[in-house]
Amino acid sequence: MKFELRTIALAGAAALLLPAQPAAARTPPVSQEALLDRIRIEDMMVEYYSVLTEHQRHDIGDYFTDDAVLIANGHEVKGRAAIQKLYDTGTDPRVLKDNTYNMIYSNPRIAVTGDTATMDAIWTGYLSDNMYTAPRLVEQGTEKPRFVRRDGVGKITRRELVNQAGMPTSVIVPSILSSSR
Repeated sequence: MKFELRTIALAGAAALLLPAQPAAARTPPVSQEALLDRIRIEDMMVEYYSVLTEHQRHDIGDYFTDDAVLIANGHEVKGRAAIQKLYDTGTDPRVLKDNTYNMIYSNPRIAVTGDTATMDAIWTGYLSDNMYTAPRLVEQGTEKPRFVRRDGVGKITRRELVNQAGMPTSVIVPSILSSSR
């Protein structure tokens, strides 16, 4: 018992003598306005990914500024109209009318600075062929979008995607990419 108390006392004294670890690894405090902007950006991106997985096409260009740039695996598309065209004509042969394709958007790290923001995130696509078999992961990658607030609305100004696994060969249509440069 005496030995245990002495060990505890020595350990406590040693802990007091150790230099304090800097808090640099932690995220700095966030203002309420910046926190609200982060929530809005995250909600927008969840909606964006939901729209991407629906069988019908939507105006995905509404999420982008007029001069936005989309870079997918090194291929660059410039302008909202060209980005919309890419999404309207690009298809994934794995996604059929009768199966369900979903995207999981995860680990978003969003940094807001005034009217601009950046994000790092991971996305994972999976297919459910029917209600009796387990879903299967089909692709995964990272993205680094930049955002700007214009007229009170957040929009994507630049979006860089890197597919790290499972990229379908026909999603990026080379003729669209070359005509948008």
